[in-house]
Amino acid sequence: MKKLSIVFCMFAFWVVPMAATEASPPQALIFKVATKVACAERGLRCTVLDISRSELGNQLAYYRALIKVDSGDFDVIAISRVVREVHPGVPFTASGTYFYLHGSNGSFYQALVAPHGDKGLAVYLGGHKIDVWGIDLRNVQISGNTTLLPNAHDWGFDLQIKDVRLATRIARYVRGLTGQGLGRLVLSGHSAGGALAYAVANAEAVLPVLNRDIAALIPMDIVYQLPPSATGQIQFSCNVAGGYKSMNESGFYFFNNLGSISLGKLAQTDPNGISTYSSPSTNVQAVLENAARLGFWPVYPFHAWAVIRDGSGVAVDGRYTEIADIVQNSINSPAFQIPNAMIADMFAASCPTLNSPYVGNLDKVKVPVFYVGMAGGFGKVGEYTLSALGSEDKKAVTIQLQPDDDAANDFGHMEAFRARDTQKLVWEPIFQWIAQHPIH
Repeated sequence: MKKLSIVFCMFAFWVVPMAATEASPPQALIFKVATKVACAERGLRCTVLDISRSELGNQLAYYRALIKVDSGDFDVIAISRVVREVHPGVPFTASGTYFYLHGSNGSFYQALVAPHGDKGLAVYLGGHKIDVWGIDLRNVQISGNTTLLPNAHDWGFDLQIKDVRLATRIARYVRGLTGQGLGRLVLSGHSAGGALAYAVANAEAVLPVLNRDIAALIPMDIVYQLPPSATGQIQFSCNVAGGYKSMNESGFYFFNNLGSISLGKLAQTDPNGISTYSSPSTNVQAVLENAARLGFWPVYPFHAWAVIRDGSGVAVDGRYTEIADIVQNSINSPAFQIPNAMIADMFAASCPTLNSPYVGNLDKVKVPVFYVGMAGGFGKVGEYTLSALGSEDKKAVTIQLQPDDDAANDFGHMEAFRARDTQKLVWEPIFQWIAQHPIH
């Protein structure tokens, strides 16, 4: 209690002058102060390397701070914020929060800002006075030109949970410094980010209240626990977890997205040219085929995007998402995916025989939870994890637009961010749920 009181008094020192003059302290200084305090609490010596601000229209600003959290060259996370402002640096009073964890080959900008010409989920929520935050995990900062990758053997859930909990604490302190209060955050994540959100909640559930940052959860299209009857899916999780653990132990730490990025660039610059990756398909057709590939079939109906095919079976258009948006998603992918150690931990959570340390406290997770699934992603089985949680406020919805026997053409794993009707199908329900769960 004493530590929080000291921090709160320091916040009051900054916030009161801001309210009186309607001018904010420099944003770089705000992030530095918040980072210094949060890192000191965690026993870390962190450095804010850079902070940028850009305008998104409708009085929305996009902030991104690069923070070095350890001594290694690649020990860098990025914290993003999209917020509606009265004046530059002075946010409107928020009616809710949303903190996003990206998936295996994504980033905050790619998922929440870039879609539809800088009109993604963050812009939608920010326009409704939701204070939107997120983290780019360490892999996102690794350049495609890197010749010597980091030793990421220990970049599994232990490290990722620490990074996320540091980022959420920094976000709360920045909110305090900019007049938004110290309320806890709604933690959301998609795919691997959704699994990480569960793991963070599992870790926080047994911590003292003052050490918890999470007020609610919005996991999106991920399996974390499985019903005992799902024997095929359980065995799949065990096999995948074992395979990725073996790769990690052998020193193979990352898969890259360089091929997907190149594919997207070719589809954008020479859409009708013959693909060097998938001849005789055109570059656009190659992107669509990659987008619709059934990754985990038949265990899950998993595909990133659903497509429309012509009479000969060639993919010619996105079923729910414009071709240009699918192409842009490929281009915006980070060079390297999340580390294999993290993927191993993610699938191990749904393999009972591996005794994952990241599921033992799920029954103690009492915060409200809203699960959003995709019928063409992990499907309705993703809703099962809610039954393992101790919360009394649980809701689940899976976006399904096709009959049960046509999951291969249903709303895909990535459609929640870029589909034509995603605002109605996904974003509005998320906003309404957040509005019903005000900042704690």
